[in-house]
Amino acid sequence: MKIEIKLDRDRRKPGTLMIADVIAVPCLGKADNAAAAKVGNPSRSPIERNGDTPRGSYMAQVGSAYATTAAQRRSYGPHPVIRLTPQAGECLTAHKLGRRGLLIHGGDPAADGVSLRPTHGCIRLSNKHQGALVEVLKMSGELVHLVEITERTT
Repeated sequence: MKIEIKLDRDRRKPGTLMIADVIAVPCLGKADNAAAAKVGNPSRSPIERNGDTPRGSYMAQVGSAYATTAAQRRSYGPHPVIRLTPQAGECLTAHKLGRRGLLIHGGDPAADGVSLRPTHGCIRLSNKHQGALVEVLKMSGELVHLVEITERTT
């Protein structure tokens, strides 16, 4: 099953995660400013640690583990994460430079109770949408999925 993610050039704005041109949900591919600056990446460069989500092609697998502690549930949500393995594009460059651990995951909303919180470069969905995505991927019967992350041109 193919997952297409279109991020806005201004990563403060939500992007869209789509499955088979049928399901479309909001997502966020913006890194946390403070976390990026703390590791020497104040511009949130996608190819550097804790930067915005790198564009490109990934292979994805649903993780088997659930968040077990309150801190993990706040960061990743109550549903399994989807692990991303870079294949081509900016994400592969970032991987070759040492960037690891990119995921699609849920997690608690921002302080306003509605918006999605920034991550350390992962794609964040609402917990509700993460749960639905995991179920759709499991129901597909496929173990590995293609993920294409692009940037909107308009």
